[in-house]
Amino acid sequence: MQNSNYHLSQLEAPIPRAPGRAHPASDPKQQARKELTQCQTCYESKADGVTLFKCAGCKFELYCSKACQKKAWPTHKVRCRINQSVTSSAGDVSQALHLFSSKHQPTIGQAGMRALQVATDITRCQRDVLVITLRTRPGKTRPETAFFAVKAEIRSIYSFGEQSMMMKQQLDQLDKHNKEMGAAATLLVILSCIDVGVSLVAPVSAWKNALEPEYEDWEEDLKRYMNGGILR
Repeated sequence: MQNSNYHLSQLEAPIPRAPGRAHPASDPKQQARKELTQCQTCYESKADGVTLFKCAGCKFELYCSKACQKKAWPTHKVRCRINQSVTSSAGDVSQALHLFSSKHQPTIGQAGMRALQVATDITRCQRDVLVITLRTRPGKTRPETAFFAVKAEIRSIYSFGEQSMMMKQQLDQLDKHNKEMGAAATLLVILSCIDVGVSLVAPVSAWKNALEPEYEDWEEDLKRYMNGGILR
């Protein structure tokens, strides 16, 4: 009953209206985001001047060529089907969540590595995932302020019922591919919008030269950037 009451309080608590302007602390060039906006196969990024296109199915994953898209299909197909089913049932909210996730990609990746302490135990991301609980923001919003982060928590990857095995299979496939490309590990971050029942799985590649050290206030930092609409 306590969990039910807590979930209800999250749904009923007032959400502040989004700021009307871009946050003054945002990087107007969004350089960190450009560096992380990559082809999902070869990791060429917008910062390199590469033109990327979205998968026609899920309209989320990015590729620089048809050859890279074809090569990625064995690892992408499960996530593609999941994201397509969510998009078809949730429509505009799902698309807004995809865009919100893209805008905050550097913040999501940093929070995931800090929360799961991959710099200390790189195997932990095979067992646990970071779940960010969101609610839709009232009124007119910018893409980066369309949702409000209520909380973030670490959960076992095996705590999602029948979806757990599918998520673990997806993680293992991504991890194998990413390690072949030089990454140290792969972790999953789940963005869950509780007032409309829409979720998004956002994989994060952890590179040895970019592992985030332990940081106790990672959740507060995550909320500050997301809820303030601060872009990097």
